Amino acid sequence: MVPQQDMSKSYKHRCKKCVAQLARIDRKAAKQRAENIRQQLEGSGYTLVSPEDRRRERIQIASAAMQGMIMADMHYNSLMDMKGLAVTSLRLADALLAEVDKEEKGGSDE
Repeated sequence: MVPQQDMSKSYKHRCKKCVAQLARIDRKAAKQRAENIRQQLEGSGYTLVSPEDRRRERIQIASAAMQGMIMADMHYNSLMDMKGLAVTSLRLADALLAEVDKEEKGGSDE
């Protein structure tokens, strides 16, 4: 019998040691799956994009959109809501990425 303090709080019927071991196994398996997919895609022209890469790409596009809107606002001397500017920039980035994804999959609305 395992003492109560050694039991996981998240998984009531597993000990902390077992939960940690299963987490390590899951992470290793996920890494191996990603590597396997990368090897299969090698030479196909397709790439595996991580969520972190996609986030960086989204922020880069949004910051370029934000810079353009700030410059336009300075030109017209109006007051701009910063939160609104950020939200609009992210929406523009999301719209651009969605169109790129759609085109890469071979579809277009035109």
